[in-house]
Amino acid sequence: MVFTLGLFFFIWGLIEFLWGLKDGKVDENGKNHMVYGLVGMLIMVSVYGIISLIMNTFGIDLSTATDVSRVQNVNPGINFFGR
Repeated sequence: MVFTLGLFFFIWGLIEFLWGLKDGKVDENGKNHMVYGLVGMLIMVSVYGIISLIMNTFGIDLSTATDVSRVQNVNPGINFFGR
């Protein structure tokens, strides 16, 4: 979701930049938005890679985690209202 936000920021900066070229001026604001969008996407991809590296290094496999949503016959006990 955050990656999509970075992509949107980049596209918005590109639109601002191109709109400024139409008027015959170079818009620094559009350039800055494009750079910030690219930096944000680069950070998100780097974080994903670092997390993947850590998981592979320590052998962490989330697909073998216990799935508690399928536990049968669990009595939740008495709630706050005594029911």
